[in-house]
Amino acid sequence: MPYYYRGKPTKYCNVLDIKTDSLLIDEGYSITELKRILKRHYLNNGAVPYYAESPNKAFIQVTLNNSKNGKQLKELLIKITRSFDKVKEEVKDTIELRILFDYLTPMPPPPLPLFHSNKIEED
Repeated sequence: MPYYYRGKPTKYCNVLDIKTDSLLIDEGYSITELKRILKRHYLNNGAVPYYAESPNKAFIQVTLNNSKNGKQLKELLIKITRSFDKVKEEVKDTIELRILFDYLTPMPPPPLPLFHSNKIEED
């Protein structure tokens, strides 16, 4: 599924997927590794094919779970912005934090089959 940023399709490698407690890249990382992975993602410059092609194309997608509340979202966004600010200070370059939001919706149950009578009418 292509991602669209500013109305243009973008490659999945430019997306760093973050859920409440994990980073969905490589084999997955704990959210405690956020700063290190953000730095790798933004400064990759196409070296590793599944990380961003350049800092200008890199962005974060936060996938929200419907069972989470506003306080948990706020805590996650604070973690992301603080980690990004630390990376930006270390790099001393103008990189931008871009965040897209996605949400998990539970799959609805399949429809019930129509009731069919198996009775054979007797004459």
